[in-house]
Amino acid sequence: MIRLSPQLRTAVQRTTLPILVLLSGAVIVLGKADQLLFDSLRTAVSDTVAPVLDAIARPLNAFGEVVDHARMAVTTYQTNVRLEAENQRLLQWQQAALNLAADNKQLRGLLKAVPETALSFVTARVVANSGGAFVRMILINAGSEDHVSRGQAVLTGEGLVGRLTEVGDRAARVLLITDLNSRIPVTIERSHVAAVLAGDNSERPRLLYLPAGDPIVAAFAALMRQDELTPNWLALRHRLTFGWHKLRGSHRLSDIRVAIFGPAALTALARRAGELDYALPKKSFYAVHAEPKLFFEPRDFSALINDPEIIGLHISPKGRGSERPMPGSLYAWAAGRFGAR
Repeated sequence: MIRLSPQLRTAVQRTTLPILVLLSGAVIVLGKADQLLFDSLRTAVSDTVAPVLDAIARPLNAFGEVVDHARMAVTTYQTNVRLEAENQRLLQWQQAALNLAADNKQLRGLLKAVPETALSFVTARVVANSGGAFVRMILINAGSEDHVSRGQAVLTGEGLVGRLTEVGDRAARVLLITDLNSRIPVTIERSHVAAVLAGDNSERPRLLYLPAGDPIVAAFAALMRQDELTPNWLALRHRLTFGWHKLRGSHRLSDIRVAIFGPAALTALARRAGELDYALPKKSFYAVHAEPKLFFEPRDFSALINDPEIIGLHISPKGRGSERPMPGSLYAWAAGRFGAR
């Protein structure tokens, strides 16, 4: 180690900075004076240093690849351990599922259970708001070619929205449950009370039902506990006719052609319970009952099908129910729109 005297060290420190500044200035001047010289010098230095840098970078790159492979090997090992554990759990669940399936099959055999029919569905789009005799009706782009038929339910993600009333080859009309003409029998989930989901052309349908304690429901419940099914709401003429048949050896109410659960019975019970005011007008169903020609013979029936107060038609065939529909009649229109039964 060479030791410098304090005077010499001080002189070197004082002259170093000026010398470096002068050298820098000279390099700048020379670079401006002979650009070609400096470009050649820079190229020569680059050619000399590039192989050295490449030789240094190769082992570094190889080491990086080794580190990456080692890290990948560790990750793969950890993944394999996790997958083996999950596979063991899945095998346990598979065995449990096989045991449950075997028990279910055995129990179904003991109970003689009927196999469930697989449900199928067709996805369709609403293409138009359909017009016609109904206010709330839509048109979908699915028909008989897609294996849909009249009367089938139409669902969305929110539940039931309607049923098919007319089906063509590639399109069908859907009567929405909010339409005034829609009447769907339902069962209330908690109480298991039978009810009717009725539309009224508003945004939400109504639920029509008689509560369990209603006199009409109680009367029918008492009737079902009888052996002969003889209701106590028969009219006087029906009672006399039934008594006459009993004297002749008949104990069946059907011999006098009385519908126990028909409109007459409901009317009598509603009148007896003081609930007749809640019933719809007779016109709503009996608009053509007393005049079958209004239904079976050709005539202008537009007023009947466009009247919002008429929600259905109760027809008394009078021996004409088996006849072919006459063109231009309400019977022909109904048969074409809903199908003849």
